[in-house]
Order: sequence, then structure tokens, then C-alpha cells
Amino acid sequence: MARLVACFTLIALSGLSCSKEPPFSSLQPSPTAPAPKAVTAAEDRATLVAFYHATGGDNWRRKDNWLSDEPLGKWYGVQTNDQGRVITLRLSYNRLSGSISPQLANLSNLEHLSLSYNQLSGSIPPQLASLKYLEALSLWGNWLSGCIPDSLREIWLNDLDRLGLSFCQENDSFNIELVFLDEQDFTASQKALFQQAARRWESVITAGLKDINYSDNPYIHWNAKLGAWIRINDTVDDLRIFVKAQYFNDNYSAVGGPLLVRWENGLPIAGLIGINRASLQSLEDEGYLLTLILHELGHVLGFLPWFWDTFYFDVLQNPSYDNPSADTHFFGWQAIQAFNNAGGGPYQGAKVPLENGGDDSHWRQSVFGDELMTRDWIWPYAKPLSAITIQAFADIGYQVDVSQADAYQLPLLGSAKLAADPSRPRGNCQIHNGPIYVTDEQGRLVQTIQP
Repeated sequence: MARLVACFTLIALSGLSCSKEPPFSSLQPSPTAPAPKAVTAAEDRATLVAFYHATGGDNWRRKDNWLSDEPLGKWYGVQTNDQGRVITLRLSYNRLSGSISPQLANLSNLEHLSLSYNQLSGSIPPQLASLKYLEALSLWGNWLSGCIPDSLREIWLNDLDRLGLSFCQENDSFNIELVFLDEQDFTASQKALFQQAARRWESVITAGLKDINYSDNPYIHWNAKLGAWIRINDTVDDLRIFVKAQYFNDNYSAVGGPLLVRWENGLPIAGLIGINRASLQSLEDEGYLLTLILHELGHVLGFLPWFWDTFYFDVLQNPSYDNPSADTHFFGWQAIQAFNNAGGGPYQGAKVPLENGGDDSHWRQSVFGDELMTRDWIWPYAKPLSAITIQAFADIGYQVDVSQADAYQLPLLGSAKLAADPSRPRGNCQIHNGPIYVTDEQGRLVQTIQP
């Protein structure tokens, strides 16, 4: 399918006297953004080194002279002035990943910044507005999310519609709306657990996405997995999840996944969670329902392999669909960093390891033990929401607050594989695998995806 990307380009029009916008060269930093400190060429070098590591520099397409002792002007994509200060950074089409670092604002002499057509995700740092000499900024063709910082409002010139993001508004938080298709199927206490799980994820994801209006293009489809009609004819802010209890013909306790996604960045608009009616009450009685819902919400938000693969997030490596022994792993730099911080630094396999053997949709149990997005239940059945999982969502484009993570450390590397408790519900349940409908902000169908 065509690559789905968020597009963001700024080009200065400094020669037009009739423009209401001043040229970039005459702009002063936003009052809300601190003026950059005076820095030296050596500090420019330190900023570029940090940027290299933060954007997966070892995997860039070209990195000539980066991290070497050569003058910065000889580093690929870098131009400097007579004082050796960086004035241009052009790294388009270069396989950059991760997020755009606010530290780029330390390159205070920067005039041209082009990072287009990479795999950069997350939000746009407002600190970029402090680059008073900036004449051209291009972030076209990335997976940017969140909203455009108000500090950039004065220098925004064009292409706002193509970006698919709006300017940040006060209290623009992430919202999860739950729709119970059969209200009578859930008790008040069970509904409260669903709401508690939704609020938990809302505390992790900190920035709202663009609202999608289906009033002119209603979404009406029969969902065979839920055995129900799904209807949307209003505005979704930010994620709507349809919930239903029904009997499954297998041993899974639940099913979850996205139904509708945004065309500009692939992030979900609507999804489903189905709970096995036969185990619903026992899950609540035994104290496992909340954790199971949290787990399924993770899948709806985008923790599933075919979703990563379909939308070219470039984070799924060595899938095991056709090769069960493949060393399947999640290749997002922020998740890798969190994995190392949790004790995974000495781990010898590819990072971050996913369950292989044809699963690919959970962290590898033999490495992680008991974590929210592992497949089965391991004593003491805590299933914490770790910083690794939260940063994985940052790697696919969400703005997150990693301080919301539960305390978690990887089991001792090299220890015996941890056995799952067959008496507990399987954490992964069943992944909803389509179809997925891609729509624009007016709810118009752009593409239908059959995994």
C-alpha cells in the first residue's frame, strides 16, 4: 500500500512584501520559548552527536564522517559558516527514526533544516521557534502526531492542511471513549473497570490527535468478530472503542484491535474489544479483568505486528509468520533505550525481543517474564505497564509521559525460561486482524486494508 505519513513543510517567503508574515530572518523567538544561549562550534558538535544517537544514526542510509574528528562541514548533510557554526542540516531520505529532539534549538545559527521523508515520530518541539535565523524547515513525509506548538504559529506559512494536525489548544489531552454495544451485558462494576483502564492509558498518552468528523460520511459496517453493527456518524475525539461480550468458539478470553485509522499517520480512530461472555464474571471475581482490559487497550492503540508492518512504521523486524524460529524484535529506538535501562543492556539477541513462533504481537515471555504486553500470566501476576511498552508507543507516533510507567525490571538475563500458568487467562487473547479502514479527517474512505 502507499506509505501513510504525516506531512509537514515550511518554506520561507521572505521576498514577498505583501505577506502578512515577516521573513524568517527577521523573526524573534516566541515569548513563550526561551532565547537560545550563546553556544560554540564545539557545542554544535555535541548537539549533532546527541541527535545522531537519538535518531538511530547507526542505521542511517548515509552518515559520512559523522562522529569523526573531521570538521562539521565535512559531515554528511551539514554545512557551516566561517566560524564553524552549523547553518544547514539536510538529512532527507536518510532513514532517521525516533523523535525530533528539542536540542536542535541549540544550533542557534541554523538557517535550513530538512528532515523530510524519514521515520521520525512524536510531536514537533516548540523550541524550534527560537531558531531566529531559520529560513526553511521541512519535516515532510514523517509520522508526526500531536499538535503544532503555538510557539510556531507566527512562522507557519503553508501546508497546514497537508500536515493533518492542528495548532495545540489548552487541555488538548488524549481521550478514549468507550461504547458498550449491549449495556445489559456488563455490570456497573465491570463498566467501571473498563473506564479505569481507559483513564490509565489517557495518563500515559499526553497529546490528543486530530478529530475525525464522520457526519458527512458515516461509517456503518457489520463486524463479524463482535457480531454487531458498528456505526459512527459524528466526530471522534481521539479514540472510540466498541465493547461487547459474546461467546467465542475457542479458549481466548478477549479480542482487541483497531478498526479505523488516520490516513496521515496510521494511528487508530476506532477499535474494538470483545470479552468472552463465558469468562467475564470469573475474570472480575478473580481480579484479572482490569489487567486484561489494559492489555487489550494496548492492542487497540496499535501494539500488534501486522499494524506496524502495514503502515510502514519500520519497527517490526524478522517477523516469524513464515519462519517460526526467527529472532523477531521491535526496532524502535526509544523502546530499545528503555529496554536497556530496565536491565537489558547485556542482552545478546536483537532488541527489543517479541514473541516469535508466529505470534510477534507480544513481548517475548522468556525475556520479559510478567509484563503487561507479554502473552501469558507469570507469578506474581502483576503485569506492570513498563517504560518499554510506553516508549514503544512513542516510537509509532504517540506523545507519551514515561513517568506514568509502573516499576519494572527484566528478570536476570540467562535465567531459566519462565513458565506460564495455564490456570490464568492468556494475556494476549486474540488479535483482531481486519479489515482496517483508512479515512481522512472528513471520514472519507481512503483505503481498505485486509491483513
